[in-house]
Amino acid sequence: MRRHVLFAAAPAGLILALVPLAARADLAPPGDATATALRVGTVAGVSDTGAHAAPDGATGQATVLGIGGQPVLGLGGSQQNEGASQGALLDAGATGLADVQVAPWQTSVTGSGGTDRTARGRAAVARAHAPGVADLDAAESESEAAYRPERSTGSGFSNGAHLRFFDFLDLILLHSEVSSEGKGSSYLAGVNGARLGTDEQLGKTCTLDASPLLSLSCLTASGGLGGAAPLTTAAADVATAHSDALSAIDPVAAFAVTAASGTGAAPAAPAPAPTDEAAPAVGAETVLPATAVTPGPAAAAETNRGLPRIALPRTGAETAALVGVGLLLAGLGAAVRRLPRRRVVAG
Repeated sequence: MRRHVLFAAAPAGLILALVPLAARADLAPPGDATATALRVGTVAGVSDTGAHAAPDGATGQATVLGIGGQPVLGLGGSQQNEGASQGALLDAGATGLADVQVAPWQTSVTGSGGTDRTARGRAAVARAHAPGVADLDAAESESEAAYRPERSTGSGFSNGAHLRFFDFLDLILLHSEVSSEGKGSSYLAGVNGARLGTDEQLGKTCTLDASPLLSLSCLTASGGLGGAAPLTTAAADVATAHSDALSAIDPVAAFAVTAASGTGAAPAAPAPAPTDEAAPAVGAETVLPATAVTPGPAAAAETNRGLPRIALPRTGAETAALVGVGLLLAGLGAAVRRLPRRRVVAG
């Protein structure tokens, strides 16, 4: 009886072993965001901020004035471990009239020791605060990213200027923003919540094409879900210039922001049994597209700028397949032991 059981286990184990190992993508991708007031290619940047939050850590970055990716006069920094850092070229402090800062920047990271992490970066050319009277932020940007295993977020904004005067005036000039919902927006001016000259109103007409000398696009926004996974990307620009004749400092982007985020995915269903047709290699990584929206050339370049190419981690295996392999090996061993032995007859 035991022999029949062992020989029956061999083909059953073979069938189970042929079931492909299933990979799970159950962790959210990293959350990312960047924002800038002015960037000239890789040469210079003004109010340039970024935030990154992932399973292995988080980073907040802020630079008021940078040349070649490095802060000038110490006007910038980054934070990787839990904590905060800040600085300014001039900080008048709270006086009797106003609190004035020239080239202030701040970065922070929270939750670096656990699975939930948040990173922020903030910078401006100038800030002034008169309690109860007025607030002014000039050429400012802010980025924020957060990560949890089931969801990540990224958001950012940039303003040419933001003035709040008493309780009856809230004026924003040259604004762009994105959120983790995959939506971007940009507009020329906002007065008490009313937006004037938005990307929907002027985006298609606010262009200039004099290639190869200069091409200009302004008030653009794009965003959407990636085609292969719940990854969300978005971008928004107030103005982007491109020049083939001046490729060394190309492109020039003003008040641009990008963000990437996503959610964890449920375990994938087992794939069908292998066929004679060629199949992709097991464990191959799938690189997600940056966005499902196809903006114009200038907007597409900015959409992809600063966003990482993210592939979801793959872990886990089907228990049935492992059991099948064990049964197969047990059956084969029993079959070998039961093979008849040839007797050697002495001459």
